[in-house]
Amino acid sequence: MLSVSSIITIVSSIIEVWGCKVVLNYTSSLKIDKKKIDIDFIFVNLIMIVSLITNVDADLRSLIVIILTWHIYINKYEVDTIKSVIIVIGYWTVVTGINALSMGIVFGINSLESMNILLDSNIYRYEAILIGKILLIIGLNMYKLFDGKSKFIKKDIIYMIVPIIANLVSIFIIYKYMLMTMSDSRIDKIEVVFVSVILFMSNISLILGINRIIIKSKNYVEINSLNEKIDNEYKYYLKIKENQRKISELYHDMKNHLICIKELNKRNYDSTSYVNSIESKLEHYNNIFNTGNTILDIVLTEKKEICIYKKIDFICNINFTKCGFIEDEDVCTIFSNLIDNAIEACDCINEGDKKIIIEGNIIEKFFIMKCSNTKTNYIVVDNKNNICTTKKDKNSHGLGIKSMRRAVETYNGEMIIDYSDNEFTVKMLLPLV
Repeated sequence: MLSVSSIITIVSSIIEVWGCKVVLNYTSSLKIDKKKIDIDFIFVNLIMIVSLITNVDADLRSLIVIILTWHIYINKYEVDTIKSVIIVIGYWTVVTGINALSMGIVFGINSLESMNILLDSNIYRYEAILIGKILLIIGLNMYKLFDGKSKFIKKDIIYMIVPIIANLVSIFIIYKYMLMTMSDSRIDKIEVVFVSVILFMSNISLILGINRIIIKSKNYVEINSLNEKIDNEYKYYLKIKENQRKISELYHDMKNHLICIKELNKRNYDSTSYVNSIESKLEHYNNIFNTGNTILDIVLTEKKEICIYKKIDFICNINFTKCGFIEDEDVCTIFSNLIDNAIEACDCINEGDKKIIIEGNIIEKFFIMKCSNTKTNYIVVDNKNNICTTKKDKNSHGLGIKSMRRAVETYNGEMIIDYSDNEFTVKMLLPLV
């Protein structure tokens, strides 16, 4: 039968493995179902419990748990090799540091003669385990302030790893010194504990501080990219608008063309080629939309041409007549990104219907729109239910939904995303001004 000490040690180890799962879930998106991940970590716990019961060497036991958790992380989460190694080793290193720190606290508070007392089964060891687990839980909550979704680059890794290693080495050196100290005064022990605490807290503060700088830098780059993308799109559609104006002039000049055709016929010239030339030009603009907004008409016309080329059914019925308060740049941003994403999803379909349906209307004091498209691709979401890009370039892609949402929220609107195995839907609600 297991002793009380063994049970407490097992519970403590289970909490540490659970903490690792929390960190991995927060840091990266899952590749598989959450229940399967739970089963994997239950298996790690069972291995760890068996190794405790069979008195496997502590260092070997720790190595086994580290390898198992890393194996789960690299295979079951959306993460690259470098980041997986840093996160897993970093977590277990911090856990070791917390355990050392908690033992130092108990050692100093109770004025023990030797740190070796904490290695035996007694109330002091239980105190150390309890304090260690409390510190771990606090640390896990603090980790939520850390942007774990950020993609690490080499410079970021250097900035983070060097101070972390320096501080952790300092903690372990002090901890080793405390183990060797057998007869120092209480004041000396308290001073050692105090220095340990300061070093540990400075380590956490340093990580958070560096992370905040990285986040601000990446946000700045992202905002600049969004603004540049919006600016380029707006200039592009202004150019299309000018082309459409010229075509409209051609369309309304049909009377002159008819006069020319009559004259050709009077002189017995064959007017067939002339008529065909005009028809081909007009046919290209046969699908001009009339939503009540020129920019939106241009966007829809251009996107429908793409759909025709890609053999995607494009059905659109939008009444945008009372939405003149929305800036042209935002109209362009919302609808071009919306339809681009839908076209991209349809383009991934190898077999089956490729269809995009957009419906928008004025209902009471709101403009309500729904865009649905067929799909076969898998949707990846993070632990905050945000949709993640599946493209390799995470920094330059995945900005479409963010820019759409930002534009909608500018007008106190709301955007809702829903999806099933074969359909993706975006709903928007904008209050009329």
